[in-house]
Amino acid sequence: MKSLDDGEDQEYLLRNRFGPIEFDKEKTKELARLISDYRNTVVFFSSKSFEGNKTLNQKEKWYGFSYGSTKYSAKLKSALACPVISKSDLKLGLPPRNTLLPKSFKIAASMNTIQIP
Repeated sequence: MKSLDDGEDQEYLLRNRFGPIEFDKEKTKELARLISDYRNTVVFFSSKSFEGNKTLNQKEKWYGFSYGSTKYSAKLKSALACPVISKSDLKLGLPPRNTLLPKSFKIAASMNTIQIP
């Protein structure tokens, strides 16, 4: 891990954990490829309903909470590797037209003219 105390590694302050300073198309494509591969994923579930569950057979080193670890099933791996999306399930599209938006932003002439003496 980088230490920022001595000033020597301060150049990594913006680059190491917070992302690139300049856009790089090739690096972005590589990152998208990596994060879309299920083999590079970890899923965490947390719930009070898991308390007392026998599958939580490991203890966290520092905080002492119980947790369990399992690998993806073959069925889930195949679904993640080659997803099938039915077009009938898609609910993509534009929202309905907003009829409350004005059609013209011109200022209308006043019908009552007030004259100040």
